[in-house]
Amino acid sequence: MNKLFTLITLLWLYLQGSAVFGQEWQWVKKAGGKGTDWVTSIGVDAAGNSYITGAFEDTIHFGDLILKNRVNDIYKIYYDIFLTKYDTDGQEVWTRQAGGGNSEWGRAIAVDPAGNSYLTGSLEGKAVFGNINLPDKGFGTYLAKYDTNGKVLWATNTSSTLAEGYGIAVDNQGNSYVTGWFQERIAFGSIILTGPELIEKPFLAKYNPSGEVVWAKTFSGEGIGLSNDVAVDAQGNSYITGYFDGKVSFGTKPLQAIGNSDAFLVKYDPSGNVIWARQASTSSGPYAMGEAIALDKTGNCYLTGLFVNELTLNDLILNGSGQEDVFIAKYDANGKVIWATKTGGAGADIGKSITVDATGQVTIAGSFNQLVQVGATTLNSVQDEDIFLAHYNANGEPVWALQAGGLNVDGLYLDLAQDGQGNSYLTGAFDETVDFGAKEITAIGSPDLFITKARPPAAATMNLSSLPTTSICAGSTIAIPFTTTGYWAEGTSFLVELSDASGSFVAPIVIGTGPTSPIEANIPLEIIAGSGYRMRIIASTGLMSADNGLDLTITALPEVSAGADETVCASASSFSLSGFSPAGGTWSGTGVNAPGVFTPALAQVGTHTLTYSVQKGACSFSSTKTITVVVPTSIMAAIVPTECSSVSTTQAYAPFQATFTNQTKGATGFLWDFGDGNTSNEEAPTHAYTQEGKYKVTLTALFGNECSQTKEITEVVIRKKQDLPNVFTPNRDGLNDTFAFNITCLSVNLKVFNRSGTLVYEQANYQNTWDGGSLSDGIYYYQLTTTKGSSWKGWVEIIR
Repeated sequence: MNKLFTLITLLWLYLQGSAVFGQEWQWVKKAGGKGTDWVTSIGVDAAGNSYITGAFEDTIHFGDLILKNRVNDIYKIYYDIFLTKYDTDGQEVWTRQAGGGNSEWGRAIAVDPAGNSYLTGSLEGKAVFGNINLPDKGFGTYLAKYDTNGKVLWATNTSSTLAEGYGIAVDNQGNSYVTGWFQERIAFGSIILTGPELIEKPFLAKYNPSGEVVWAKTFSGEGIGLSNDVAVDAQGNSYITGYFDGKVSFGTKPLQAIGNSDAFLVKYDPSGNVIWARQASTSSGPYAMGEAIALDKTGNCYLTGLFVNELTLNDLILNGSGQEDVFIAKYDANGKVIWATKTGGAGADIGKSITVDATGQVTIAGSFNQLVQVGATTLNSVQDEDIFLAHYNANGEPVWALQAGGLNVDGLYLDLAQDGQGNSYLTGAFDETVDFGAKEITAIGSPDLFITKARPPAAATMNLSSLPTTSICAGSTIAIPFTTTGYWAEGTSFLVELSDASGSFVAPIVIGTGPTSPIEANIPLEIIAGSGYRMRIIASTGLMSADNGLDLTITALPEVSAGADETVCASASSFSLSGFSPAGGTWSGTGVNAPGVFTPALAQVGTHTLTYSVQKGACSFSSTKTITVVVPTSIMAAIVPTECSSVSTTQAYAPFQATFTNQTKGATGFLWDFGDGNTSNEEAPTHAYTQEGKYKVTLTALFGNECSQTKEITEVVIRKKQDLPNVFTPNRDGLNDTFAFNITCLSVNLKVFNRSGTLVYEQANYQNTWDGGSLSDGIYYYQLTTTKGSSWKGWVEIIR
């Protein structure tokens, strides 16, 4: 089972839809033989020719070009170096072999604009590069320069105990820079670097255009480390990355590893002096490693590698997801971190190579196990280790991701290069079979190598389409169509801007936003009328379209109002609507004619929406109101009863606070008349009566225009209260002749007792008629009891 090399696109926008315009794998080539073959590095010249280097065991085939190892030993594996050139279409141009009687490796390659290639790696003992014989200087590094036709121009090697060249770069003057590692001792001509026995240390060496050593550097201190890659800027400053452990100093710049190992990034000036040194640290225990480095034209540095658990880059912290995760970081020329991001999953994931284009967009190549997360895209490996490519915009945001793989381990010694047109060239080793889209390659040995070229996604473009009209109404909504081509970053959104009436975008108005075409744009109602308006589209990525190319006429009117909503009675006569503005419009809707006469009988009972429209040219501006036609409902209201209330009458003593209830439905207003000259518009009011009298209370319920009902609610009878007396004079002069009082509206039972407690008088439903009878003058005691249980006790004196 093979896994297709799949392009995962994160966002592609098209007119009224989406389409994929991703990378296209232009060609894929394999090379190998029955033995074990490795490829480690790739470079590209200005013409788009690509160059790869590595090592082969037995016989290796590059198309029809064949190389055979100088050593044939069935008991031990020996490697020779190869350097192979492909043209821009993937056709093998030439291949070259170098080596001796032991194992020699091509580890890294750099190509200058003229097509000269520079090769470094490791060799043991003597070696032959073209017609140049290098002497036995132990297990060391070499540097060889080839012209564009594969002729060796010069070659040199170092004297060392044990060393390898891992990275190489060439500056604009033809100086070459080699980095790698050594143990104990390495001699670059007369320049000797030393270190402890069996301890790895990094080195960086500069050679002039003739292959002569200019300077060589390593770090000092008790730590260990190695350098994986080197890059050089237009000023001849060089940068290396790798990893270290312990306490070390690059020149005068000390670094102390926090984890088991930390990644480093060091900048040297053209004379080999350290300008600054930075580290990317893990927490105590885990490790981090810088694998590859790239520079843009302004001297910003881009770094990739791996880390475990957590990585600190200056003040930025990345949190890991699994065993090993990939990091990508951008530094400015002064070593300040601009941005950093990570990708990875639960397995082991490594960033192995990195490129940056002229716009600061970054592509990395690496390997992953299980899954790798690139933005919102998840890539899943088939079984073991798979290959991935990930592309990021200049802000470090993921744009697209690619993967390749099969059932076996793929992605060993991956390397990536890029030409001036943004095409990516990827090389690496693979086992069994791997598919690049429809292009399948199968290994002969284990492993073999591949090289492939991928065309970059089309550049993002955006154009505002022809608008459906050039005459637009203020307050209207119009669909604005536009087209996009090329590749767009995940989450890109678009907005429509409207100019001022002269076509200027100095202070534009945003009238619509959206992720795809068309965008619904809302023309402001309050906009100034004019005939010189323009529109344009702006993407959230910063890309801006040209304007629509034609002047737009926008017709504006003052705000239209249909007036307030109303409720009217079904029996009401026709009436003219009012309260609308401006004048001169027409009405439409149920029950209304164009001039605005509403007839409730035509509309019938219910709520009706009426529209008032004002026309100006081709533009119609409108507003709505509702008229509710109702049939008045019965009035349901009452007074909260007192203890002396009847069905139609409420009796009370002044002052009396009357409380009214109201359950009438559907009314729009109320008018209470309390019969004493006072009124209220409250729905359920209270009212205070202070004078004796009889008062009729009425309620009028309003149901809209000429629609109301009136009902008498109750009669309120207010009496003046007369307190219980302490004396009365039954001498028949018509003044105070009886025991008289007025304290309750209820029927009262009277009992009178003498001072001995003997009942001397009793009358039910007492009516203020007791005149003492035949009782002698003196003090008597009374007891009053109502039918509802209220009672009063006291004394009264009879005086004649």
